[in-house]
Amino acid sequence: MILNRTAGGQKKYKITDNSNSGFPESAYAGEIVFATVDSYYVKVVGTSKRYIPVDTKSYILADSDVSTYAGSQEPYGFVMPAEDVTISHS
Repeated sequence: MILNRTAGGQKKYKITDNSNSGFPESAYAGEIVFATVDSYYVKVVGTSKRYIPVDTKSYILADSDVSTYAGSQEPYGFVMPAEDVTISHS
């Protein structure tokens, strides 16, 4: 259950960034988090051992002004699940 942040009860979940891509150390469930360093694809796995969908910042934000191509480097991001996650290079 995710509690209301204004009530002071919403939990921040831990992000372990083993890819050194500059992800924040924690985030609220449902928050979109991005790497601060351009990198190739990263793998995000929750404590439940489920893979979390990851995509480029331009795709997530639907930024049509950013040209992308296969294998390009740009910041990746994901929607934070309600569990701790570990990030690594795939």
